[in-house]
Amino acid sequence: MYRLTTFSVGPYDNNVYVLSDPKAKEALLIDAANDAPRIIKELEGLRVSHILTTHGHADHVQALKTVRDQTHARFTCHEADESMMPITADYRVKDGERFRFGDYEVIALHTPGHTPGSICFLAGEQLFSGDTLFPGGPGNTSNPYASFPTIIESIRGKLFPLFYKVMGLISDFPIPLNAGIFGLLDRQPADAIINLQEGNRYLPGLRAWVGFPTAFVYYERADRAAGEPKQTLKRLIKYGMDAIFSFSYKPLRLGMALGLMVLAFSLFLSLVAVGNVVFHLKYFG
Repeated sequence: MYRLTTFSVGPYDNNVYVLSDPKAKEALLIDAANDAPRIIKELEGLRVSHILTTHGHADHVQALKTVRDQTHARFTCHEADESMMPITADYRVKDGERFRFGDYEVIALHTPGHTPGSICFLAGEQLFSGDTLFPGGPGNTSNPYASFPTIIESIRGKLFPLFYKVMGLISDFPIPLNAGIFGLLDRQPADAIINLQEGNRYLPGLRAWVGFPTAFVYYERADRAAGEPKQTLKRLIKYGMDAIFSFSYKPLRLGMALGLMVLAFSLFLSLVAVGNVVFHLKYFG
């Protein structure tokens, strides 16, 4: 597994990410935001090939020139944001491009909206989203060159598929990309679902659970006639948790594994305590 070093810098607590291969001593830097001495110190002993820049706002590039001069790494950004940058790009990234560091790689995803050239970077299961996506929603789009519809389309088209990928790893049932809850049911599986005592009615999981053959139909989905869904964030989170905990054995297996580890450690401490009393051993004081 690659090593990820994360720290925040500057007055806005911007995140800086160093992704490195410990064996090859090769690394990528995402956002030389501020505090060049701190960044350079974190890069000691590593060969940095690229400084990957998520977008052109000043709070993400304050240390860029100094770090590039010290490391000789190639400053990389999307051409649509290059005019915002303090220096000329050494390399202009394209959507879907891959950057290697040792045995690992990062994939660039062009996600315009916050800025025209915003880029997210995907390394395995980890996404580095810059200001495209925050825990509370999409990034700011109040600037003249920003666009709320564009950032929503970027999130929907580029980042939502990653959600399905993660859900597919968690679930014990197949979840196709952009799978919806809509479907046609024969009378027999419909009756089986209606008669279930399950309280969390997560329909895609219930369809798989009752065990009847399922066929997937792919189609171009038009916009909802009623507009955007009116579900609250709390309700959507509950819906997702129902899906994970009701239709996957993995949380149960994880809980059992943690319980067995705690039990084993407790037995070990008990044996040590008995040894200290019976044999007058001096383990743990």
